[in-house]
Amino acid sequence: MRFFYSRLFLLIGLVSLSGFSAVQACTCSSFSNTFCGMYGPDTRVYRASIIEYVDIPISGNWSTPTLQVEIIDILNGPDDLGTDTLTLVGQDGLNCATNLPLEYEGEIIFLANYVFFDGYWNNDAIELCVELSGCGPSYLNVIDEEIHGPIGGNMNSGISLIDFINNLGELGDCALSVDVADPQLTAEDFEAYPNPANSRVYIDMINNTSFTELNVSLINTTGKTVRRQSFAGSERLVDIDVANLPSGIYFLRLTTDQGEITKRIVVN
Repeated sequence: MRFFYSRLFLLIGLVSLSGFSAVQACTCSSFSNTFCGMYGPDTRVYRASIIEYVDIPISGNWSTPTLQVEIIDILNGPDDLGTDTLTLVGQDGLNCATNLPLEYEGEIIFLANYVFFDGYWNNDAIELCVELSGCGPSYLNVIDEEIHGPIGGNMNSGISLIDFINNLGELGDCALSVDVADPQLTAEDFEAYPNPANSRVYIDMINNTSFTELNVSLINTTGKTVRRQSFAGSERLVDIDVANLPSGIYFLRLTTDQGEITKRIVVN
């Protein structure tokens, strides 16, 4: 059965819900253009059918747009939900709904970040509330057993559902390049290792790219910068301390006068 659908992307800003005004103060900037940039070996990946779009009131006069879904399959991650139905909110917790596919019928594959405490909600929301993970595309459309959307990596939009599932692990190899004017810095100009890392990440500028200063930022999946250091352009091997960071996926952003590169790393 082919699903006919329409998508409404809610713009971040002033949103009027049920007579109330809720300011969406999003802190999650896009660091990836593709789904693969959000994916990691421990990321929860679900296939689900959409039940309905609901504006859910939270504390006080605030509301947030949500998508209520029924889980069809768990493609990656533990089977520990204890329910077949979820309430899906936008990225950055209750703040960002930019990438939430609202008023949509059909199926999606999405990346889940973490589960909210049930007691936070003052309504009859479905069992559990989960957040889209990462900063960038966190869901793909499933239409006629095909995957549509900015998958990235070695997969193109229109790949069959079966091939997508069978090759899901390949999404882990996804170096991200940020568009800049006249870019000269590329993903091949540096190596970041070890990945996964336990205590330190070493950044080795392996090509002879010339720049005056290297700025290194480490960003978590909510868009928060957790490390920031600057190095002279003459330093070809530098490192940053990750020993006290929570385990998970991070984005290593390198910025020079020759451009900007972002690469996904994992901290154990």
